[in-house]
Amino acid sequence: MRVRFLSVSYRFGSSSAGLERHYQELREAMVSAAQGYSYLRSSATWRPPMDVHETDAAVLVKLEVAGVQEDDIEIALYPNALVVNGVRRDDADHDEATCFHAAQVRYGLFHVDVALPVPIQQDDVVASYRDGFLRIHLPKATPGAPRGSGELSRVTTDGADPLRWQAHASAASVKV
Repeated sequence: MRVRFLSVSYRFGSSSAGLERHYQELREAMVSAAQGYSYLRSSATWRPPMDVHETDAAVLVKLEVAGVQEDDIEIALYPNALVVNGVRRDDADHDEATCFHAAQVRYGLFHVDVALPVPIQQDDVVASYRDGFLRIHLPKATPGAPRGSGELSRVTTDGADPLRWQAHASAASVKV
């Protein structure tokens, strides 16, 4: 599983925080409204089922990605969004004589993006993949505290002890 922290910054003509907040709210409203319309998304990608919960201490994201290999998952954390990309490969061998009676499992590239409602403490992000579910624990940043450099996080698989990895500020992908 590849995980990386990314930072994108932009500024409008003035230093008005209100205008920037307004554009961010418009974008979030547009993205959330369009998520239900499959014709707005490329037919080559699919969106796995997802739960997003918020507690007093963290934002919790759970994706159903059964049959996906850990190395085929990439997680990118932006200051205000989480993006998960990957691919589910069909392990069956199909020939021309194969006749499908049902084909409901989606294969190929998938993409999920989540607008984060609060700042995240990047140094304490934990992702685990077990039993077909990818769980990402995003602890909330405390006001006034540094949010982290994006240089250290933890990924766990199959209940193992957390593995540590480093992603430098250059946002290079790192395999775990």
